[in-house]
Amino acid sequence: MADQHITVFKTGTQFRVSPAHVQADKGDHLYWRADGGMQIAVFIPGTTPMGSNVVLPQLGKTNMNVDLVLDPAYFSSGVYPYAVYCLPDKVFAQGNSDPKIIVR
Repeated sequence: MADQHITVFKTGTQFRVSPAHVQADKGDHLYWRADGGMQIAVFIPGTTPMGSNVVLPQLGKTNMNVDLVLDPAYFSSGVYPYAVYCLPDKVFAQGNSDPKIIVR
């Protein structure tokens, strides 16, 4: 299991995700960190039995980072497009293209 770090940052008037495509293995731990402590939410369609997964910062934490373990029960090998919503500005962040998690 490895740690994967993803940064959400603002350039001009747009928010960006870097890296846009994350290569990960089942069981890896993904960390989204927003510059300036901005609150974010991560949406990963189709990763739970209910069809969608919304990952929010853990309640009671002093930072606004989002943590997710790629649980093999929900993540098989494949490509998972996702979106990062930046709550203060009410906009979605962009990658160089749509952000993706590529699970090996």
